[in-house]
Amino acid sequence: MAVAVRCGIVAALAVLLVPAASAAVPPATSWVRVSGPAHAGTQLALMREGTALEVVWAQGDPAAITDTLLGKDGTAIGSSTIATGFDGAGGLALLRMPDGSLRLLATGGYTRGLGSHSVGVNSFVRPPGSARWSLDPTVYGGAVANAADELGAAIAGNGWVYTTWSGAIVHIGFLPTDGDPSYQPDCCGAEPQLASDAQGAVYLAWISNGHFEGTYVRRIWPSEQSLYALPSGTTSGSFGLASPFGHGAYVAYVDPTHQKVQLYTYLGGIQTLATGSYQVAKVFRAIGGRIWVMWGSGDGGIFVTRSNVAITRFEPIRHLTLPGATNGFYNAEGEGSAGPLDLFADLAIGRSDRGFWRTHVLPQATLTVRATYENVIEPKSTAHPTTVHITYTVTDAGDPVAGAQIRVNGLGFKILKTDKHGVARFDSGLPGLKKLKSLPAVVVDAPGYSVVTQNRGG
Repeated sequence: MAVAVRCGIVAALAVLLVPAASAAVPPATSWVRVSGPAHAGTQLALMREGTALEVVWAQGDPAAITDTLLGKDGTAIGSSTIATGFDGAGGLALLRMPDGSLRLLATGGYTRGLGSHSVGVNSFVRPPGSARWSLDPTVYGGAVANAADELGAAIAGNGWVYTTWSGAIVHIGFLPTDGDPSYQPDCCGAEPQLASDAQGAVYLAWISNGHFEGTYVRRIWPSEQSLYALPSGTTSGSFGLASPFGHGAYVAYVDPTHQKVQLYTYLGGIQTLATGSYQVAKVFRAIGGRIWVMWGSGDGGIFVTRSNVAITRFEPIRHLTLPGATNGFYNAEGEGSAGPLDLFADLAIGRSDRGFWRTHVLPQATLTVRATYENVIEPKSTAHPTTVHITYTVTDAGDPVAGAQIRVNGLGFKILKTDKHGVARFDSGLPGLKKLKSLPAVVVDAPGYSVVTQNRGG
């Protein structure tokens, strides 16, 4: 009497779902210029508006401040001018106010014909439902910020607006009388950054080259928590602070002593993401509680990866080559809350060309294929299996991807769809045939990912 015998796993393949080139969107290693080649601003301001992304940038001396809208695929769909003749192409920050208006903060000086204040933090506002920006003459951050300072801003859970600039001075409110400074952690701080989480807690991070050299982070609202010095944190270069759609904060930074890229969880642990000599490390908010992390250097290119929801695992790291003749990488901005990462890199090209370049990076998933064989004709033989059981698992940094469509070619054309566990199964009879020397070719189309063809493999 024939007895079914199931053989063990005989095939295991890992395949990346990577973006495919299209006419509308260049591949992730293609870059589009935002600013430059001369008098480009040192910072961008980003704000997600549904599936579109507002990108505010400065160019010129005196500068024009421009608002460019990017579509969900990363292509530009329109631009408008916020201001011209602005004496300063430095810090920019966007805030969505409780009344629905959009507010731009800009470090700079007198804007010709607009009647703004002298050098400091000036503000422009766009009312809800409007496309027009106007200078708010009642808002002025004082002369403590100069036209070259980078700017950070966040809104706390109680509605307070926090701003910060070089020197790591934190200012509460829009006027000097509102509390200036409310917090000055150390002399000579550089690149201060603010972030707020879903509960409205506000975090500050900065590089200190004053009394205590290193990279620091602390929560400053609703109450001040522990000041944390990142081990061997960079005292030059660029680092990043972000809070995901949850709670807490994360800092990506370069450890030049041990040549590592580190990710620090505030009041938690440190993960090493890469080893090597890099200049910039950044972290950006992503969809569903995830984060994007990037790092790189002018001569080695940029590396990106996205975490799972728990921020304990990461998708396979992707290498992005930079535009030709790049000889400097100074800073990066990014926004990934809709899924893909819109990435902006401050690059030096050749001798006198410097400005921001942008690219659009789709997230990756991993397809794992496993096969087992069953024999009902010769139960003690595995040479002539009668059935092959193939299991397809699609994951995103370890999290299951539901609803991925898998088209199986060979062994009879079949269309499968992954379940809530990211799993789809396919059984096929193989009467009189030997074991497969390769698995059937498949095409995987996962929502939010580009179509990928998996050719036959071992």
